[in-house]
Amino acid sequence: METDIIAIILASLALIGTCFSYFIHDRKIKKQQAIIQQFEIRKIVKEEEESKKAFLVANVIDMGGGKKTIIVSNQGKSSARNVIAKIPNIHNVFNENNPSPFNLSVGSEIEIYLMLSQGILKKYEIEFEWQDDFNEENKANQTVQI
Repeated sequence: METDIIAIILASLALIGTCFSYFIHDRKIKKQQAIIQQFEIRKIVKEEEESKKAFLVANVIDMGGGKKTIIVSNQGKSSARNVIAKIPNIHNVFNENNPSPFNLSVGSEIEIYLMLSQGILKKYEIEFEWQDDFNEENKANQTVQI
């Protein structure tokens, strides 16, 4: 009889220990799942925001003879509307064509031609203003080496 009581007590302790560790483990898993879900939600929101943004990049190509071409391209995932490229009007740099404002669809580019004379600076800051699906008033500056 005494062994039966000891067996029942040990079985009860084992059952209680198993239930206790199950609930602790279950609580940890639920916390981890909540963290993973929050991360996935932030990731989805960020991807959705990125899909609505245009990203403008300027590259300079030397055409020889004091001629330079600034190629403005849209490397974002949304079209850029009403793009204004503000190229500094600096002495000895002649802007032959600045078609601002212009529109750039995803992956497209536009060329802006410059004529340079001697005694110019080597770096210029170009300011971009545009609208996209994410924001109606975007601004960015990029320093280019001429």
